[in-house]
Formats: sequence, structure tokens, C-alpha cells
Amino acid sequence: KEMLIFSSLSNQMTIYCKEDNFWSIYKTDRYGFNNNDKVYDKSNKVVLVGDSFTHGACVKEGDDIAGLLRKKGINAINMGMGGNSELSKLATLKEYGVKVRPHMVLWMFTIGDLGGFLGELKKIKLSKYFYDPNYSQNLFLKNKEKDEFINKYLAPMEKREKIDYFFGYITLYDLRKFLKFEILPKIKLPKLFKFKKRENNEEVKTGVVQSFDIQDYYENIYTEKNLKLFQQNLKIAKEACELNSCEIKFVFLPSRKDFLQQKKRFKFKNNLFAKVKELNIDVVDLEDIFLNVEINDYMIGHYNTKGYILASDNIYEKIFN
Repeated sequence: KEMLIFSSLSNQMTIYCKEDNFWSIYKTDRYGFNNNDKVYDKSNKVVLVGDSFTHGACVKEGDDIAGLLRKKGINAINMGMGGNSELSKLATLKEYGVKVRPHMVLWMFTIGDLGGFLGELKKIKLSKYFYDPNYSQNLFLKNKEKDEFINKYLAPMEKREKIDYFFGYITLYDLRKFLKFEILPKIKLPKLFKFKKRENNEEVKTGVVQSFDIQDYYENIYTEKNLKLFQQNLKIAKEACELNSCEIKFVFLPSRKDFLQQKKRFKFKNNLFAKVKELNIDVVDLEDIFLNVEINDYMIGHYNTKGYILASDNIYEKIFN
């Protein structure tokens, strides 16, 4: 009787992540998302569903895309969570998004979301959101139970951490950490192969030139078959939105820093967009915006504060202005 959850503990100070010189810390709202709780008491709601780039990794509270849109007068509600892909976004929309009665939903997409979606479809309970249009856990009305479930899940982890802290390196857990980070880095192991880096991602190993393009990794993910599954999932989301008198917009967020550094466009983007447009859903593409800047000033692993500002400014311009 496990509960599938799509948000964090409610009304809880939360430490998220650190990529810059500070930790991302925010207080969750009544449902466990990264928002000022007052958003639910206002009208003209705009819900954002997405992954960590929507969630707001790894910037200060209010510097995520939804938070920055709120500063422009848009009542944006961030329902993104790190690790979400297409199916968990659909589940979030069904369980929470449409229940707050938004007039618009921004479906935030990054290129890793399709691969994650294919993995999520293999999970029996989660896949019910895709195969059964009426399936719901009614999480919107079970917030207390959701929080209790998370606390129960975390309890043995917290107990383990306290034991490890008390006994120090006597525990196997801390011993492994000590060996991994303190001892092994000081041991020089023989190198079996010597690589020499060249331009254009070429490497030489024992005299053989090997060329590698990171986009090749996505060749087996962005197939016609998988894109049709993606389209069907988005169609379900659109129908759920229309039943609740809201419209859906598709926002493409460039999310691979190496592509942007090399000034490369994502080569499967047009095939992706074609599936979206077949559903008569508007596409907002932010790739060119980020290709036209020095990406190191706007991105670390995720966007930095400047990167989120750039994204939110252009979303505002293309949709709300």
C-alpha cells in the first residue's frame, strides 16, 4: 500500500542543493512545493510542472522561474520537482495542478525528460496515470497522510545518520567514506590507457582516433515510437487541463551545458516540436536565447540566478506580455 508522492513535506524548511557558493534553502508551501503559500489564495493561477530546472535548483528562494514570474505580476505556482519526467509531470498535474483551478499550465521540458519517461512507464503503479485516464490517489485531499508517509520513510535514515554520527569511523558506512575520499585518492594506480584530448571531442587511444558526439546518446531515445508515447502522454495532460478550463503551453528549456558551450542545437528538437504542434499546443523555445550568451555566465550545472532570470524574462515576453 505504498503511496506515490510528487512533492515534499508541507510547510517545511528545506535544503535543496549547492552548485554556487551557497545552499539553496526554501520553505515549502501547504502541498510541499517551492512557493510562497499565498499563491493559492490569489486568482489567475499559472501552474508550472517540470523537473529540477523548474523546481529551482540550485538558487535562493524566489529565484526559480515561477518565483521570478511572480515578481512580474504573474501568479505562478511552481509544481516542479527534481527528477520529474513526463509521466511524473502528468501525475503532478492530475493530483495537484488542475485541482487549484489554473487558467494556464506551463509544461516545462528538458531533454532528459523523455528518457526518464520511458523508465517511468515500466513502473506498474506510476504507469496507471498513463493507461487509466481516471486513476488518481487523491493526494490533494490526503496531504496529512502524504506528510506522514514521508516522515515514516525518512525515520530509519535519520536513525542511521544519528548512529553513524555517534560512533564515527567505527561504522562501516563512515569507513567506506573515509577510504573513498581520503585514502584512495592518494593511491596512484597504473593507467591502462593514455588518452590525449583533441578538438571536436576527438580522443586518441593507442593510435586509434575515436570521435564521440554527445547527441548520439539520444539517438535511441528520440525515436518515432518513443515520441508517439510522449505525444500520447501530453495529449492526456491537455485533456485533463481542458476539462478544468485551462490551456497548456509547452516550454523547451535547454539543459545541457556542453551543447550550449559548443553552440549546438539539439538535433531532435524539430521532431519533438512536431508532435507537440500536432496537438495544437503552443511551443515556447528558449534554446536560441541561451545559444546567444556566454553560457558560463548563466549556467553551472543547472542555471544560476542570471540563467533563471534570462529564462523567466523570455517566458514572460513570449507568453504574458
